[in-house]
Amino acid sequence: MISKKNCYIGQNKPAYIVIHETDNWSKGADAKAHATAMKNGNLAGTVHYYVDSKSVYQTLDHSDGAWAVGDGKGKYGITNRNSINIEICVNPETDYYKAVDKAEQLAAQLLKQYRWGADRLKRHYDASRKNCPRRIQAEGRWPEFVKKTVAYMKGATTVKNTTTKNTATLTDKIEVQFPVIQKGSKGTAVSMLQAMLGVKVDGDFGNDTDTSLKAFQKNVKLTADGICGKDTWTKVIEHMKVNTK
Repeated sequence: MISKKNCYIGQNKPAYIVIHETDNWSKGADAKAHATAMKNGNLAGTVHYYVDSKSVYQTLDHSDGAWAVGDGKGKYGITNRNSINIEICVNPETDYYKAVDKAEQLAAQLLKQYRWGADRLKRHYDASRKNCPRRIQAEGRWPEFVKKTVAYMKGATTVKNTTTKNTATLTDKIEVQFPVIQKGSKGTAVSMLQAMLGVKVDGDFGNDTDTSLKAFQKNVKLTADGICGKDTWTKVIEHMKVNTK
């Protein structure tokens, strides 16, 4: 599904592979859905590949620059015109860890194709300091991502995960155990929400938490008001249940 929309046609000179996550937890938001939306010009942000646990879709030619890391304004040397960008899908139907593994294999293939070393493998965070790929960072998996990619570059056919999967015991009663919180709130409930959203856990509901919560609310079709009340807690817990099985 190669697109020529919302990109810099013929202006990309690849020097880096950049890993992202969609942060789209909506049901059905898999690689095909994102690739289709991008081809139709319905996405403001664009990338070269979408990956889920079952498939990989290329959406831009490597010679075309994506609208993917422009938020960094080139400050860290990684730009829309010198990078190949890979998005990992996080929708409920996707086996997240299999999707990550597919992204590692794709990254290895691209690094070998361009005869690059693992030093060319970057996160969106490295390009702009955005908290992306959010879950990989929250679970401390980036070093393993790089290590597994290198193993695939060397010819491995399967590489096991070594990072312990974060788990949590979640009950149906959790939705009523937390208070309504919003920007300016502080305390344990805020820390819990931050951990679930994959942002910095400091117990202080600031701008990053507010932005991430609003994005989550929008993705699950709630009012994106930045207020975590009963309905939002319920959706957050449902998402966590899916991803901690």
